[in-house]
Amino acid sequence: MIITNKFDLPEVLVKFARAKNYSKGDARLSVTQLINSPRIVALQEKNYDEMEQDISDVLFSLLGTATHYILDQYTDRTSIITEERLFHTVNGWKISGAIDRQVITPDGRILEDWKVTSAYAATSGKSEWEEQLNCYAYLVRSA
Repeated sequence: MIITNKFDLPEVLVKFARAKNYSKGDARLSVTQLINSPRIVALQEKNYDEMEQDISDVLFSLLGTATHYILDQYTDRTSIITEERLFHTVNGWKISGAIDRQVITPDGRILEDWKVTSAYAATSGKSEWEEQLNCYAYLVRSA
């Protein structure tokens, strides 16, 4: 993906965005791809190196990545698992999902998926967030 900087934001943000911070492992699909439109996923995979995105359009994503780093580095690990990537094969397709936090309780696990977003997105009823957590629950049960 080509990262542009049309508004001359600090270069450190551009460098961070260009760093490859994400991996779905050796899975065919990640949970976020699984719940997305198949056509969009196929086109993104086919044309990834030619796609262009401005740094100003991914600021929430960068803040989210930084937040996940903080969660992973500074969480007490006695009853919490952070950033665990789980895999499961369904009909020959290997699926993976990285769960932000799993709080271990006597009654089971509480799955958390942290979001850094606008107030509008948080109040507009994002059904894909529920779908994502349901897929994570499936991966946990299948592990």
